[in-house]
Amino acid sequence: EAALEAIAESLSISKSCADHDPDIVEQLARLGTLQCEMGALDEAESTLIRAQEYLSKATKTSSRSKTQPEALAIIVKTAFGRLQAMRGDFERAVSSYSEALELCRLHDSSEATVEAAAVYRQLGEVYKAQEDWHAAQENYLQAVQQYRQLGLRNSTEMARLLVDLGVAQLLSQQPDAHRTFAAASDVFQQDSNSRRYEEAASLATELAALAKRLRSAARTGDALTAWSGVAILLETSPHQKQTQTQKQKKQQQPSLLLAARASQQVGDLLLVLSSSAKLRASQHKNQEQTQHQHQSESQQQQDQHIHHRREAEKAYEKCLSILQSLEEEEEESAAAAAAAERGA
Repeated sequence: EAALEAIAESLSISKSCADHDPDIVEQLARLGTLQCEMGALDEAESTLIRAQEYLSKATKTSSRSKTQPEALAIIVKTAFGRLQAMRGDFERAVSSYSEALELCRLHDSSEATVEAAAVYRQLGEVYKAQEDWHAAQENYLQAVQQYRQLGLRNSTEMARLLVDLGVAQLLSQQPDAHRTFAAASDVFQQDSNSRRYEEAASLATELAALAKRLRSAARTGDALTAWSGVAILLETSPHQKQTQTQKQKKQQQPSLLLAARASQQVGDLLLVLSSSAKLRASQHKNQEQTQHQHQSESQQQQDQHIHHRREAEKAYEKCLSILQSLEEEEEESAAAAAAAERGA
């Protein structure tokens, strides 16, 4: 509905603009982007072609525009990139986005930084769609740097971007994914957006789906990182606040159940890794060649075995704690309902 209203407003503005007014370029580009988001891709293409035509006239009348022609060109290129990406024409999308970034570098301004942040993120999405996780990671990381430059360190948008970066790091088998998920959780906790809890729970649910696929593919270490990310994101949840009403506690139950499952999965996967480390320690111990080296490797594997078991115990304790809190809330709810019934 909001998008429809914005489109109607843009149409109204664009119709009221004279043909020679360069401000119509920005309105048409924004309108084309909105049409893309609504899936009206043919209409979006027509709109963006009009924007490109008006852009060629903008240099002659740039003094009348609030936005300079270089900045307008960035907006139009970015909009074309979005259209091409949604059509699955990834090669052309990358080309359009790359041209937009080059213009951003030439047009050094806060507006260009805003556009560059959006372009890097959208490039990340293009490479994500192609499962080119290394390229996706590089562009998400660039977007994070742009967001920080804009002072958007503690926004829900930054938290979402960090989760996207963490997933790309995980699937490109980079070691920083766990740290990135923790950073996203920190941002959610510092953000003042009232919907941050719902956003965190939604992203945790998506990450849990990925964790299941990774475990099915026998990628135990990656699945562990993903389930750990789920647990970390759900720590954003306000379920421990004493001021919550019964209704609010009820709404939190799905997130709590997912948090409990994540902790259980973390424990299970740690035990798998612990058993593997114990087996490798035994194998190294039984080998006679290069005795000193094998003894050292055996000790390392034994240490890993013990560490994983301890961490698994902590994860199971956390799972039990969450389930116990849910049980207590159910008992409180039942007692309150019984008291209300007696009073009636």
